[in-house]
Amino acid sequence: MAFLDEAFIEAMISDEVQEALYGDDSGDVFLSAHTAAADALVTSALLNAGYGEPTLAANPKSFALVRLAAFGEFIALAYGRKQLEVPDEYSSAVKLRKQIQDGDLPMPDMQPSAPTAVGGVDFTESDPSVESDEVAPQIFSRRALDST
Repeated sequence: MAFLDEAFIEAMISDEVQEALYGDDSGDVFLSAHTAAADALVTSALLNAGYGEPTLAANPKSFALVRLAAFGEFIALAYGRKQLEVPDEYSSAVKLRKQIQDGDLPMPDMQPSAPTAVGGVDFTESDPSVESDEVAPQIFSRRALDST
């Protein structure tokens, strides 16, 4: 899902800044590439933290936060392309992706899934007396391994 679009970018930065960053012959190509890259970076951060992608309808607060994080990544790529330092006014947006990825910035209307996050694991009950449709059957045990 795309978090950024041209209308959002135009609303967030002035015409002068847009012209300075993307006003050259290959600007449209880089604009599209940077938009897609920013979305991908933020999607990856969400997955690392155990979240899925928010939608505007189901998760409006998280969607707004993720959109701002994608905008921060877009700004970092745009200014980096021109080898310019990112202005202070964008510094908080530029930091959002890392905060999401590290789990320091929870999504306001979403719950992370620890098993699907990086390093997460979904444990299987090892007690043979437990019967549940929610756990995978035990295949290996110390007894079975020792008897071979």
